[in-house]
This record gives sequence, structure tokens and C-alpha cells, in this order.
Amino acid sequence: MQQKWLILSAVGCGTFMATLDSSIVNVALPSITTDFRTGLSFSRWVVIAYLFSITGLLLFFGKMADIIGRKLIFKIGFVIFTFGSLICGLAETINQLILFRGIQGFGAAMIMANGPAIITGAFPASERGKALGTLAMIVSAGLAIGPFLGGLFVKYFSWRSIFFVNIPIGFLGTYLVHRYVPTAINPQESAMLEREARLPFGVRIQIYLEKLRHFDWLGAILWMFAQLGYSLAIDQTNALGLGGPLQRIVSFSAAAMFFLFLIWESSIKDPVLDLNLFRSRSFLAANISSLLNFIGISSVTLLMPFYFQNVRGLPPDQVGLLMTAIPATIFFVAPISGRLSDKYGSRVLSAIGMLVLCSALAMLAIPGFGLQSDHPFAVVFYLTLVGAGIGLFQAPNNNALMSSVAKQHLGVASALLATVRNFGLVTGAAMSTSLLMHFYGEQIAIHGVASRPVDNFTAALRFTFIAIAAFCAIGVLTSLLREDAKSNGKN
Repeated sequence: MQQKWLILSAVGCGTFMATLDSSIVNVALPSITTDFRTGLSFSRWVVIAYLFSITGLLLFFGKMADIIGRKLIFKIGFVIFTFGSLICGLAETINQLILFRGIQGFGAAMIMANGPAIITGAFPASERGKALGTLAMIVSAGLAIGPFLGGLFVKYFSWRSIFFVNIPIGFLGTYLVHRYVPTAINPQESAMLEREARLPFGVRIQIYLEKLRHFDWLGAILWMFAQLGYSLAIDQTNALGLGGPLQRIVSFSAAAMFFLFLIWESSIKDPVLDLNLFRSRSFLAANISSLLNFIGISSVTLLMPFYFQNVRGLPPDQVGLLMTAIPATIFFVAPISGRLSDKYGSRVLSAIGMLVLCSALAMLAIPGFGLQSDHPFAVVFYLTLVGAGIGLFQAPNNNALMSSVAKQHLGVASALLATVRNFGLVTGAAMSTSLLMHFYGEQIAIHGVASRPVDNFTAALRFTFIAIAAFCAIGVLTSLLREDAKSNGKN
């Protein structure tokens, strides 16, 4: 097997582990909510804390990998993620679980910040869409297996077992990275890092400290606090007690931190995020489209398990089986879409993918159909459309984004790609649950508490999906507005 495909296998293992974990947790969230005797407004932080930790640290570790070596950061990420999975399974309170999920996200950020950059550097431009399509297929495999395994584990064991399953995968991934991922893709950089690796440990530490002396620490800190403030600001249900003026203060503080971050990054020589990247229309449009796509994905994957269990009364294992309709479709569509983007370009494919996703969300809300279908398995058709839209969109969009930057910016572009993805998932989780609870309150006000709760919940979910579909439809336009080139020749 060629070296580049062995590299893809090692990166794919980390990607598989991270996506497996997120999809398992979504299915188990209703059981976690019940076990800890809390509500959705608080238990959703089990998802948001993980995503926030990743989002706040991706740029940091992407830049850090450019300084001290991508392989080292990647391998340490596997170790931390595996340890985080262990302590998540041992959590005794919901607060502990939320905290430990943040630690788990710390390791996931180290993995995710480097995966696309490693693949982009290992594959030529003519094969990059195929490689990224294969990675999307690996993502969908993790998402497909996750709900099914999660449903079985929750039913026959407990929700704690969904975290323990990551431990053997983590050991395997650490071995694959150590064995197959080179110190660096660039030959000159690889030779330099290999020379450093042969030096005594104390000397290497001194070299790393000298490199880190010029690191953009202030920019990284401002970004992390801006992300934390944003996560608290969008907590409209006040699950953390930030009501009234205090929440408004947090919101303004987050906006101020982000504004200061932009000013600082534009004024220093070597920023953690080079704002000049956004001068590329393709880069900017691809990031906006990706953000909107993942807002839609997060809304569906977070809320549908509650629909199947609370409205349809299905056990967790059946819920997991039904939810595999989305990733199973991505599994088949993404590689084809990636190859087509190598040949024909990505602009139209990405736009069609976003259009299909938005249409599927809207169709779920059609009265008498979608969520109100007579049989729960009829909903699988609409979930399949969701998967088809995601599969059509992601590989071409990622190909366009990574091909729009020069090689020296691959690390930051890779980290930003994952940052936008998780930022979209965080925003989607908060936006969809806030909309759901808002519309649910309206339904109770109209029909009264004496009416069937499932009818109020279904109606609220329908309105939520309509609102999310309308918002994500902007992604169709941003996909069409960017330049369409198979390769811009930068890589």
C-alpha cells in the first residue's frame, strides 16, 4: 500500500473515533438526562461542552503543530482523548460528565486540527477530492455505527459503556500514528524535525520553548474566551443561571473579545489566524457554507432521538438503527461527490447538497407527512435525504476550501475547517433546542397543558425544522458565489 493511503488510514482512525463518540452520545442523551434527573436545557451541555472545547482550541493546536510538529500533536491528542473517554464513563454527576467531556474535547481538538492538513499534504491536488471524500466516508462510518452501537449499549448495559468503547480504538489509533504518519509531509521540514528528535530530551525542550516564545499566546487566549462567552451567551434557557443583565454582560463581553481578537490578529507578524486568508472569496464562502451546513446537521442529529423516543416510544436500539439512515447515505454519496469535484469542480455540487439538506428539513415539517407520518420508518426517507445533502456538500466544499490556500497555511486552514465545523455544531445545538423550547411553550399557551404533550412536541419540532431550513438556505447562495476551480495551483 502506498504511503499516502497508510497516512489516510491513521488519520481516518482518529476521525472515526471522534465521530463515533459524538454520534453515540446523541443517542444516549435522553438516557443521560433521565439518569441524572435533569432536563434537556442542562444535559445538552454534555454535547456543547465537548464541542466548545474543540472549537476554542483548534486554532491553537493547528498553529502549535506548525511549530513543534504535526505528528507529535496528533499522537498526544489520541492519548488525551482516550483518557477523557475513560473518566467520562466513570462520572458520578452531570457536572462531572460535562467537565470530563471538555477534557475529552481537548484531545479531540489536537486530532481534528491536523487531520485535513496531513491528508492535504500527503495527496496531490488531482487526488485530493478523492482522499477527502474517503475521509468523509470514514466520518459517516463512525456516525453510522455510533447510533446503532449506542442504542445497543444503552439498552443492554448503560450509557457509561458508550465512552469505554473509545479506549481500544484510541490505543489502535496511537499505534497507527506512531507507525505510519511521517514527522512531516514536507521533506525539508521532516529532515529538520527528525534531527530534533535525535537530540537529548532537555535540548529538545529548550528548542520547543524558544519556538513557543514567539507564539501568539494573546490571540489564542482571546479566541478561547470569545468562544466561551459565545457558548454562555447563546444559553437562552439560562441553564447556568445567567439570567437578565448578567447574560447580556456575557454576550457583550464575548463580542468585545472577538473584536479585540480581530484587531490583535491584524496587527502582529505571525498571528494564530491569518486574516488575509479571508480575502479569498472561495475560502470565505466555503467557510460560511460549512458553518450553515453543520448547523443543520446538529439540529437533526440532536433532536431526532428525542422525537423517536418521546413521541414514537421507540427503545434506544431502534432509535440508533433509524438514525443510521443519515450516515449510511453519506457513506455512499461522499466518495462519489469527492471524485466528481476533482473532475468537474465543487461549486454546483456544494450548492445542490445544501439545497437537498434544506429541502429535507422542510419536508420533515409538512403537515400529515414527515414527523406526522403514520409509521416511524417513513421518516427514514427524509433522513436519507438529509444524508444525501450532507454527502453531496461536504467533500466538494472541503476540497475547495483546502485548495484555496498555499501550503504554508495548510495547518491553520485545516484547524479553521474543523473550528467552523464545531462552531456550527455548537450553534446548531443551542439554536435548535432554544427554538424547540420556544415553540413548545407557544403550543402549550395555545392548546393548554391538558392537551397531549407529544402533539405539542411534534408541532414545536416541525416549526423548529422550518426555521433551521430557512436559515441554512443561505448556504445555497454562498456555495454558488465562490469561484469554481478544480485546483488553483497553490498546493
